[in-house]
Amino acid sequence: MSFKRFMLTEAMLNEAVSAGQLKRLEKELRAVDLKGYELGITFTRHFIERVVERSKQDNFTIRDIQMILKGAIDIYGSTMNTLEGRKFAGHFVDAVNGLDIPFVIQPDTTKLFNMALLPKTVIFRGSERVKKGKFSDGQPVFKVR
Repeated sequence: MSFKRFMLTEAMLNEAVSAGQLKRLEKELRAVDLKGYELGITFTRHFIERVVERSKQDNFTIRDIQMILKGAIDIYGSTMNTLEGRKFAGHFVDAVNGLDIPFVIQPDTTKLFNMALLPKTVIFRGSERVKKGKFSDGQPVFKVR
């Protein structure tokens, strides 16, 4: 499959989030950013529904989601790759736009990769709260900007 066939266009990045855009982003992240890692990214139906719903309330775009996930993979990808066989949970946060993406890394049930990165939802927490970097669930926080 050609990368251009599912790449997000500049116009799409500034639109309201749709399920189709999230599926394209999932493919883009798998094709580009996870090469060399035994870690695959999977957007569950629950994640897609939550992001589409929340984007209308909190006014963020697919570009915001892309920046957080690409930033997390660029910064923490090698660390995430060492978690083989262990379940791990945390938050990817962007202090600039105040978004938080809680995630789980666990053994991949699809068997395409050793491990799967599963974003759970997206939460608008506000920049000041995200900058503090501590949430009530006690999970580690990974800042992408």
